[in-house]
Amino acid sequence: MEKDPLTDKERRALRLAKDGLSTEDIASKLFLSTDTVRNYLPSASRKLNAKSRIEAI
Repeated sequence: MEKDPLTDKERRALRLAKDGLSTEDIASKLFLSTDTVRNYLPSASRKLNAKSRIEAI
């Protein structure tokens, strides 16, 4: 079984981004700062070898 490269919070942030939520809304829903969400999304994209947030979701 292959290990998921994403953390649970990165995965949740990507799902919310897919649903069209803004960085601020994602932060509010996950009880995180906007800076943390701004770090999670590019980190998740890198782990998925995606060139953009859109490609990651």
